[in-house]
Amino acid sequence: MGKITFSNIEGYYIPHEDFIDYRNKGLLQLGVVNDFAAKAAISKYPALKPKGTACAAFTFWSWVALGVLCASIYFSFTRNWWWFIVGIFAVVLIHKSNKKGNAENFLDAAIDDPSFYNNIQSINGWVYQTEEQHLNEFAKYKK
Repeated sequence: MGKITFSNIEGYYIPHEDFIDYRNKGLLQLGVVNDFAAKAAISKYPALKPKGTACAAFTFWSWVALGVLCASIYFSFTRNWWWFIVGIFAVVLIHKSNKKGNAENFLDAAIDDPSFYNNIQSINGWVYQTEEQHLNEFAKYKK
């Protein structure tokens, strides 16, 4: 049997305390799409952001990536032309790592903060994963 993925978009709304219970039993894993978490982190709505420094870290590393890009453009004009290529690779690496780390911060916050979990759930942000044989247990949460 394999893993099955389902989400809020498909109509599944699992209350926080039930999610924690299933998670502790090893029956359910929570996920979030990296792009969704990145958009929520820069959103103007505080309810979509986890408490603490998670979004500050995302913003900081976004600025670092921008700085690396600017520095590589500068060096491509003042030193060697190929610095721009090095900068592009570095920016892509920083950006992908930053989005993944931000999504992980969202998942950690969802476990600790029921209101944050519910806020993201209300805009269809969570993705769940379970084993195929356990999928029927979650049918009662589908609306």
